Amino acid sequence: MDASLPGLLQVDGTEAAVTRRPSPGQEKLAQIRARHQSASAVWLLVPEGNRLALAVPAADDAEPDLVAVFTETAGHDELEFFRHAHGDLSFVLRQLDRATGRIEDLYQRYPDARPKTPPDYAGECAMLCRNDLAFRRWLMKCHDLEDASDFERIKTHVRFRLRIESLGQLNTDPAAAEIWKKFRNDFRAWAGRMR
Repeated sequence: MDASLPGLLQVDGTEAAVTRRPSPGQEKLAQIRARHQSASAVWLLVPEGNRLALAVPAADDAEPDLVAVFTETAGHDELEFFRHAHGDLSFVLRQLDRATGRIEDLYQRYPDARPKTPPDYAGECAMLCRNDLAFRRWLMKCHDLEDASDFERIKTHVRFRLRIESLGQLNTDPAAAEIWKKFRNDFRAWAGRMR
């Protein structure tokens, strides 16, 4: 399963493919799957002296390899939990995959039901400030930016022009987002005339 999420980002009026980092939940699920796949699928409860031990079958059909020895205080429920943990997790992961598949099937049939990812105006603004030379020229020509050589200076100037304290506000404050969209559209119109 590919952990990256494809997406499109529009810069200077053109769309560019980007790869987003997986969410913390996706990363955690990938780690769980990797641990699950690398662990033995068969777990046994075997006697170890006067105690019970959790073991996995040995590769050479010899005595099982001990993994953990339980104390006398471990009850039947705890022993069964550990003995069946791998199989139970297999079941849960299959159910998750099945449910995810069903949801995806529903989205295929009813595309308008798919939750819309909110636009990342802060990321878009930061990319324009960092990577777009036409955006820098526009800021210098139309918005009195004196020095466009430093990313932080450009970002500070854009925040001043948008009357915001941080770019993050573009994603959380609807009024700031509207001001950004007008600012960005003015740039796009200017860039279109310059071609």
